[in-house]
Amino acid sequence: MIPFCSTGAALRKLIDEDGVFPGMTMMKISWNYDTKQTFCWLTLLMILVITGCEPHRIAPPRGVERENRDLSSLVGRKIVIDPGHGGRFPGAVGPRGLRECDVNLAVALHLWGLLTQARAQVWLTRTADMDLSGPGGGLKEDLNARARLSTDVQADIFISIHHNSNIYDRKKNNLQVYYRLADVGPSEDLASSLAGELGKELPEGEIFVLPGNYRVLRNAQCTAVLGEASFISHKKNEDRLSLSNQVRREAEDYFMGILAYFQRGIPTIVNVRPTDAILDTAFPTLEATLIGGEAGCAIDPEAVLILLDGAPVTAHFVPQTGVIQYQPSAPLTNGPHSFRVLAANRNGNSARPATGSFIINRPVAQVSISSIFSELPLGDQVCSRITVSAADAHGLPIIDGTLLALHASAGRLEDTTITTKGGCGTTYFFPPDTATAVDLSAASGTVTGTTRVYCGASAANFVKLVIQDTNSKPVAAVRVATAAALQDVSDLCGFAFLRTESDAALKLRFEKRGYEPQNETVAVEPGRFRQQPIVMIPCAGGAFLDQRFTLDPEPWDGQTAAESDMTPAAEEANHAVALHLQQLLADAGAESTTTASCRDHTSSLRERILTGESFDGDFFITLAHRDRNPSVSYYFASPIGARAAKAIGKALEEYGGVRDVSVMEGTEFTIIQPSAPAVVVNLGDSSLPADHQAWKREAEAVYAGLRAFLSQR
Repeated sequence: MIPFCSTGAALRKLIDEDGVFPGMTMMKISWNYDTKQTFCWLTLLMILVITGCEPHRIAPPRGVERENRDLSSLVGRKIVIDPGHGGRFPGAVGPRGLRECDVNLAVALHLWGLLTQARAQVWLTRTADMDLSGPGGGLKEDLNARARLSTDVQADIFISIHHNSNIYDRKKNNLQVYYRLADVGPSEDLASSLAGELGKELPEGEIFVLPGNYRVLRNAQCTAVLGEASFISHKKNEDRLSLSNQVRREAEDYFMGILAYFQRGIPTIVNVRPTDAILDTAFPTLEATLIGGEAGCAIDPEAVLILLDGAPVTAHFVPQTGVIQYQPSAPLTNGPHSFRVLAANRNGNSARPATGSFIINRPVAQVSISSIFSELPLGDQVCSRITVSAADAHGLPIIDGTLLALHASAGRLEDTTITTKGGCGTTYFFPPDTATAVDLSAASGTVTGTTRVYCGASAANFVKLVIQDTNSKPVAAVRVATAAALQDVSDLCGFAFLRTESDAALKLRFEKRGYEPQNETVAVEPGRFRQQPIVMIPCAGGAFLDQRFTLDPEPWDGQTAAESDMTPAAEEANHAVALHLQQLLADAGAESTTTASCRDHTSSLRERILTGESFDGDFFITLAHRDRNPSVSYYFASPIGARAAKAIGKALEEYGGVRDVSVMEGTEFTIIQPSAPAVVVNLGDSSLPADHQAWKREAEAVYAGLRAFLSQR
């Protein structure tokens, strides 16, 4: 049972232990019979003060008039309600000690009752003050269990109930409803419907419907939202949330928002074809049937779309039948493909996207085989790289994993069967002991390719370079060049092959991003095959190899100007630092992307986060120049983000010329929403207006901080 105060008890909470109202230091109250009338008058006075001064007025509960409403659209709907936090994770705590987990549960229990009476199928992720992490589990396991329930019961919708907090600004008190970041359709529709009911008493500027990438939303497999109906950190709002009738009103607002959402009809997409199919045609027909929803809702033709492998295509939709079809005009590549069908009805409700998948596996029609050397000397160390490629009748590479059989008329092949990747495969040929012309062949079924290698005395000189790192591991994709031209690129085994007619030593340069360039002089032996080891030294001690970064230069718009004290000049600085940093990361062997390709396009918050999610980066770094003290902020629940922020903050002071950098927990959207560890690097405004040298130093300092952090890991 969760304790809730009556109105009188809530007012008594405003009196301290000595019987003093806050601000009334001269007045004492003795709780005896003679002062009951005094207290009643004071109570009435306080009610008048509250109702006259409170900017967020306490509205009376209106109740749900079941008799006058059509609740049929809720019958049988599968709904999961998640009272946020609980157990070891109590969530926010108000100034007077009210716990968010208790309020969340109270709202959820009342909402459960309303929906159950409307004959919906309803599940609660918890029904008591407990967490779902299990023995030895942590917050991640708790959140995963909440989202997993929605999948287990095949829920129509998932609603996570929360109440916000901002201990740095206790006057903040607005409504925020988050929808699944990856689902701009039905989840956003539900969030908007809930916000419309929860925010009826609020000014428009205090109602926010936002994309969210919280773990419970990210892992939910259905229409999912997370509601932050108000701020428990707001003192007067905490008092309101301690009243049972106000909690009941919030539950009723959730109920009415859910009802309004389902009453608009839920369009569905059925008969999606092909799905999990293997096809031998490069021109498949993609098809689905669209249904608008209950009450005769019709599909909106303008909202119908097919995305093939993530790109929109021109499909044909017939409203009379609800069938949508697409057939490509150019052949599709061999391998896996997927497509998504999107639709919405004329009431504005989107269908849950439907996905089809198929694999195109066309037969091999062309096979070719080649040797990097058309002639070879004899000897035990001698070998040549053999490359095999295969394509279908359209000239497209055959599917990965296709087996090709290889044969040599003399000598030895390292592999007699290889599997393709990107239509190609490699192996190595070793010549026989005696001079001869060797025929090499590669075949798939009856389709064959051949080449010939002459083995014996040669006037040319041959070199095999064995390229490894400092740990003796092969380094692929190293460019090997003379002053005149590129000679070869090392393969997966780290081998590169060269042939020269001159007896002079070869002056070679070895280059690959992430490694120090090497200049080596390689001697040759006339008419012979020479093997030479080459060691590549990783940049930055290899700290950045295989790391992926999303760089987020903060754009300037009205919102950032208001919330972050940002100026248009700062946007130029943010982009400049991002580009410098991106080059440094690339040179050190890291991969990176930016959330904005140019300053002419201002990405939304959702687009910026989605860029990072689709890139699947290891880190998300927002770069900003705000009119305030420099800082590096991180998400409170991210120990990796905290360590990275500390390292960057230290480097900014030591190398970047940035003074008095604060390292702190942050609440920015780009800290909370990425699934990867995230930081916001606010470089201040000392380098504004344009100071390109300072921006370069700032990028180098951020790089130095990241290097120190990654080296420690």
